[in-house]
Amino acid sequence: ILSYQNNEKENNWIKCLNPNGGDEIWNLELPWHLARLETFNSFIVLEYHAYERIRTDKGYEGKIDLYHPNIVTIVLNGYTGQEIWRYPNGYIKIDKNFNSVLFGGEMFIEIELNTGQIITEVRVKPHNIAGGIPHFTDKRNIYYLTNDHSFGKINKITGEIQWEFQLLDEKGQKRMLSNWLLLGNGNLVLQTMLNHPNGDFTCIFNPEENLEYSKVKDGIRIPPPHA
Repeated sequence: ILSYQNNEKENNWIKCLNPNGGDEIWNLELPWHLARLETFNSFIVLEYHAYERIRTDKGYEGKIDLYHPNIVTIVLNGYTGQEIWRYPNGYIKIDKNFNSVLFGGEMFIEIELNTGQIITEVRVKPHNIAGGIPHFTDKRNIYYLTNDHSFGKINKITGEIQWEFQLLDEKGQKRMLSNWLLLGNGNLVLQTMLNHPNGDFTCIFNPEENLEYSKVKDGIRIPPPHA
């Protein structure tokens, strides 16, 4: 049984208890904030915010900077509580099919969950001003969402965007995705956010059959019609 405290910016902890009797197996004291915790198989993945910076601005000299923490991802062995690896950034997703941890932004990074070895580290091209949020991978690609609710795919080796789309409903309204997944034939199952005035729907989307509508073609971002 895993128990933890993460409601304060200081003095948090994680404990592993034996389900038969509740005896403590291990505990980990965390001086700073445990912002996020997920478990997968025998691993515990943490996003840890360390408020170690000291302010120098007038009137606040020497005080702890509570607005700009050092953010790291830490992976623990769930059986022992021992740290396996850490990376100096907050993670986005755990890809449970490929046993990796994904990081986003201008660079997409994929790290092997078991060892901390970097599998992929590429700069997304062309640059996406809406940001990139990786969600899952296959052997050659990383699939992502953007902050403007587009969805796309980049090549793991080159970082080049293969395609990027916006999902429109029958009335031409742009729709946000609540969930999506990759099928074995390369198609995608797309599910829209709930409670939209135009209704909710789930669809099968074939990227290859819709490449003419991609926002990126041959490595060039296509301006919207009104631009």
